Amino acid sequence: MNNLTLREYQTSDAPYFADIIRKTWEYDLFCSPDIAKKISKLYLLGCLSQQTFTQVALSDNKPVGIIMCRNKKLHTTSLMTKLSQKRAGLSLFCSKEGRAIGRVFASIERVDEELLGSQSKHYDGELVFFAVSEESRGTGIGKALFQKALEYMKSQKIDDFYLYTDSSCNYAFYERQGMARVAEKTYAVPMKIKNEMKFYLYDYTRADDAPSHSHK
Repeated sequence: MNNLTLREYQTSDAPYFADIIRKTWEYDLFCSPDIAKKISKLYLLGCLSQQTFTQVALSDNKPVGIIMCRNKKLHTTSLMTKLSQKRAGLSLFCSKEGRAIGRVFASIERVDEELLGSQSKHYDGELVFFAVSEESRGTGIGKALFQKALEYMKSQKIDDFYLYTDSSCNYAFYERQGMARVAEKTYAVPMKIKNEMKFYLYDYTRADDAPSHSHK
């Protein structure tokens, strides 16, 4: 964590985090490099369209980690972000391969919606996006970013929030931070590679306001 600083997201950060998304979820394994680049950009813009709070971790002034949160009671999407999303979507969907990958991601979104719909609890908050570059994992950056998310949720008087994750991610990290898995679903993602994955819904309840969860 030497020379670590935290600040809000800036548009100049986009190439760094699109690249982290592409590498973390290994998009190049199931689509061409051009489509991998486009879907990474579209995914990042989708997250930005939902957030009401961001924190970026810089190591030696280079963006290496990010967390985005959403207060659903405050959420609005800027016109600039909407236009950027539309342009990125058109660029992706103009090719047959891009449309096929778009359908894959739409199917994953439906799985996430099913997971959230299985819960009776109403959530005012969501951890929208969280990623740390491979070379910076295990250094405490993720924990520092997660703490900033907790501080934001507390400042917004949000006692419960959730996040989506899956078996390709280090979901044990969330358990170590006090989150609990409350729903899961196995889904064979329609891709060209080994594709059966587990998708998870995790939630967090502030310990000072409610009893802690037990893991399922």
